[in-house]
Amino acid sequence: MNINIKTYVVFFILIFALSACKTTSGTKWIEIDQEPLAENEKSEFTIIVEKKNSPEDEVNTYRGTTTMPISIERIAYVLDDTESKKEWVSRLKEETRLEENPSSYRSIAYQHYNLSWPVSDRDYVIESKWTVMKDMKLPTAILSIKSIIRDDVPEIEGRVRGQLDRLVYKLEKLKSNQTRVTVEIMVNPKGLLPNFMINLIQKEWPITTLRQLNAQALKGSAIHEKLKNDLKMVID
Repeated sequence: MNINIKTYVVFFILIFALSACKTTSGTKWIEIDQEPLAENEKSEFTIIVEKKNSPEDEVNTYRGTTTMPISIERIAYVLDDTESKKEWVSRLKEETRLEENPSSYRSIAYQHYNLSWPVSDRDYVIESKWTVMKDMKLPTAILSIKSIIRDDVPEIEGRVRGQLDRLVYKLEKLKSNQTRVTVEIMVNPKGLLPNFMINLIQKEWPITTLRQLNAQALKGSAIHEKLKNDLKMVID
């Protein structure tokens, strides 16, 4: 009888330990790659890519971090500019602003992505919101983007409505012309794509996105004036 009790105790301890390990593994960031910021060029800045495993073989979350030799206000302008997004956002065919409230930093948009056959095109209805952070060591602005449901934007035949659970750009001002940029994404394109294939594609996304954002921001000089002023108020 005592042996059986000891056996059960050991069994439950092992089960608890395994469950704890599984839960913990899903909350830790794991570095999976490092690449130079400028592709095919010597660059003093590196992109570090990390992933956070999801339980039950679901879609993982991916994060990329780098430093760009560009002002925080310039990068914010590029992220906010609808007209130029097709020049740097991979496979974006269309972005249409449905609502915009500059005073609150909030906007709603429809996006259509042109994908290669045999994969169907994807589209998203997204809400974007800027936040200027207070009580941070560095001047910081965060752009949070997620999918929403709009009755006036029904699904379109031939396109799969994807689910963007989280897309976050964190901009930290290091110098007047130097910004630490962190991007984090968790997206489920839906449709028939298996999760392992989605994860395989998404692990490259932070590198591609940060490189193209950097290249686009270097092309011009226009800045996000409101964000610049609000950051100055926080610093002062």
